[in-house]
Amino acid sequence: MSPRSDRPPRLAEWLVSWAVPRRDRDAVLGDLEEGFQGRTVDRPGSRRLWYWGQALLFTAVYSAERVRSLRQRGRSRKPGGGTLHLREAVMVDGWWREVRFAFRALRKRPGFIAATVGTLALGIGATTAIFSVINGVMLRPLPYPEPDRLVFLSESWKDQAIPGGSSMNAANFRDLQASVRTIEGMAPYTFWSGNLTGGDRPQRVRGLLVGHEFFSTLGVQPFLGRDFSLEEGSAGGPAAAILTYGLWRDVFGGDRNVVGRDIMLNSEPHTVVGVLPEGTEFPGDPRIYVALPWVGTELGRGGRNLNGIGRLAPGVTLEMAQQDMASAYSPLEETYPQNDNWTAWADPLHSLIVGRSQQRSLRLLGWAVGLVLLIACLNVANLLLVRAETRHRELAVRVALGAGKARLVPHFLSEGLSLGVIGGSLGVAVAYGGLEAIKAGFATMLPRADEIALDHTALLFAVAISLASGIVVGFVPVVRTRSVNLQADLKDGARGASRGGSVLRQSMVIGEISLAVVILAIAGLLGNSFYRVARIDTGLTSPEDVLVAQVTLGSDYADPGARARFFGELVTQVEALPGVTSAGLTSRLPLFGGNNFTRVPVVGDPDRSAQFVEWRMVTPGFFDAVGVRLEEGRMMDASDATLDTVRTIMITRELARQLFPSESPLGRHIDVFGDGVGMEVIGVVSDLRDLGQERPAPPGVYAAAGNAVAPSTGYLLVRTATDPLALVPRVRELVQGLDPDLPLFGTRTLDDVVRQRLGGRMFSVSLLGIFATVALLLGAIGIYGVVSYAVTQRTREMGVRLALGAKGVDVIRLVVRHGIRLTVLGLALGLIGAWVSTRWIASQLFGVEPTDLVTYGAVAALLGGVSLLASFMPARRASRTDPLEALRSE
Repeated sequence: MSPRSDRPPRLAEWLVSWAVPRRDRDAVLGDLEEGFQGRTVDRPGSRRLWYWGQALLFTAVYSAERVRSLRQRGRSRKPGGGTLHLREAVMVDGWWREVRFAFRALRKRPGFIAATVGTLALGIGATTAIFSVINGVMLRPLPYPEPDRLVFLSESWKDQAIPGGSSMNAANFRDLQASVRTIEGMAPYTFWSGNLTGGDRPQRVRGLLVGHEFFSTLGVQPFLGRDFSLEEGSAGGPAAAILTYGLWRDVFGGDRNVVGRDIMLNSEPHTVVGVLPEGTEFPGDPRIYVALPWVGTELGRGGRNLNGIGRLAPGVTLEMAQQDMASAYSPLEETYPQNDNWTAWADPLHSLIVGRSQQRSLRLLGWAVGLVLLIACLNVANLLLVRAETRHRELAVRVALGAGKARLVPHFLSEGLSLGVIGGSLGVAVAYGGLEAIKAGFATMLPRADEIALDHTALLFAVAISLASGIVVGFVPVVRTRSVNLQADLKDGARGASRGGSVLRQSMVIGEISLAVVILAIAGLLGNSFYRVARIDTGLTSPEDVLVAQVTLGSDYADPGARARFFGELVTQVEALPGVTSAGLTSRLPLFGGNNFTRVPVVGDPDRSAQFVEWRMVTPGFFDAVGVRLEEGRMMDASDATLDTVRTIMITRELARQLFPSESPLGRHIDVFGDGVGMEVIGVVSDLRDLGQERPAPPGVYAAAGNAVAPSTGYLLVRTATDPLALVPRVRELVQGLDPDLPLFGTRTLDDVVRQRLGGRMFSVSLLGIFATVALLLGAIGIYGVVSYAVTQRTREMGVRLALGAKGVDVIRLVVRHGIRLTVLGLALGLIGAWVSTRWIASQLFGVEPTDLVTYGAVAALLGGVSLLASFMPARRASRTDPLEALRSE
């Protein structure tokens, strides 16, 4: 941790020191320091944000008290009192009068206040909504003691670009647990789901199988009952479960006597030993935890099906733990061939929950919405500057009467702050609506979605940016009026605004356009990438016509043959339903990867092998149901499923290309299970993009689900000629008819599965598209405002031109040229900014270069067209100017 993050922000400390009287200053600063140090340190930004919120609160309270005190002293000054307090009271009274005057003046201009407040509300609301998402997903610490010390443990293929992320072998984990000293309380876990029966109807519950050290490592204790014991985490020990607060409340009615009761999970009794406190969360949103009986178990080195967590030892950094894990793994790599080219890794648990790609997307959205807010502030500042220019004579009179330019500072800042406060108040409502829309549309795509809320932290953020926006928009006219000779405006009469004001206005519009170009370019590149990804052939045919449903069998189906018979009967009955054209079963859902073999060689030629081969158990109807085509050989049939061992397999075209690039794979044997005998290839089918649309199709193997191998969890895939979801009640009845204790769950269309795979990109592109549209609209409004005001100021000139014989089209060309000139300058600066900025998102692009000329050309054309329209509207009005009326008004 950096020294800077270990102490409160100095500016906030200075603010408190300035606002709090000397008699209370030490006590207040001490309390704030204690609160700052007592908060969790895993996210320094969160602690600093809390300190800023408290500092602003104390400043507001004590400043209000000081104002009341000074006003009272100014009204009733006692003889012999000093002049300092009277002067301060006069200044406070002046500020207060300016605030009231600003409100009265703004109230008389409903159109102006609607435009400025609406613009600010849009910018502040959007920024607050995205901050709420970032705060809930990224900034808020995990609900565990010292969460910054918690790490996620994994094994990693050394050739991976980014280490970590793979599951662990149980035997390797046990060896690391005994040798790694930089990580305390290493605990295994694996994702699991079970059928909870005994109620009105069976239901599926998500859960985790965890080692007995799991909760002590997290630092969580059940609020009812106890933690798992060593006996329950050992081979042959009693089956035990711990309920989450939500499951305890929803299913068991909050019964405190549930501890000690047996519940049925997958047809096996489990004793409830505890209930976790409310708010305890973990990746995957488990609702129940079951003891993993792995102590004393004989473990092999073949599979990798565990994950792990640990807690860094005191004083240990993440880099030290990663080095220790790699060093401890080296002997395991040398001793066991299954570990060749593998290593062990540790990552912060927080990064596991949020995900690297999601963090990049949220940072990008935060940066983009910040630019939108800046554009909104520039737009409002421009409107205030125009309003100040139209009041130049009034302001000059005030200065001439002795008010002084310094008295204009509170006037304009009061107007800006008034607009900022009103806009911020409406912005909170905009943020609330936007946040609800985000959660409704993208909750399933966001981790920790339940943590996203418009809470006190978000409200403090909204207050802060509202005040900052008010100061920014009010500061521009202050700078302008302080840099000119206002008395000279009395001599100019109605000649109009000075050149300096015009340059400032135009500069701000150019800045708006430049920022809009950057946002549009980023949104365009990501939108182009999304379009290209969405158009990729996944290998699925008409996924919108396919129903997906899940069924998981319990301990009553321990024999593979029993599982195969159940699923075979279910598929047969489903195929007989009206409207069903084909039905099949698979052990893994398409597009989401899953089980794979690290290395699969050809029997008799071990040097010829493929790496990371996807493995799937299927019934013959699977291929027709998802639309996978037979390219060579024959399809599997019932005879392949009746064998007692797996003797025949089908492979994907990609595996055939890797293992048999110049010959037919039919009849060849592949050693999938490492027994040296291998399985005969009977057919080759088209590829599936099992790892997602953005990655090439991996090599794959299909085995018949039958007496030899059959999944305990099966994904039923049903292709229909009607609405697939309309079949759900009938399929559920069939499952209940075969076994009343089995629930049907996870029902959706295969098209929903495809969209879910695109969910992360869809979230970023959708919101960036909205921000880009808002930025484009604000930029157009800025151009329209400047050109329209220029037309108003040049009314006499337009009248003279028309009186001397100029045509309306000449006036339109003159005015439009002014708008186009601003647009071209903004585009030039914006394209340079986009060229620099888009390199930060290169890793998020697919099939598109950060310098894609088509995207930049489209952005330039779009913005140019909108700017042309925004310039044409006032130009058309100018072309209809009556020369006599224009000259008479002068």
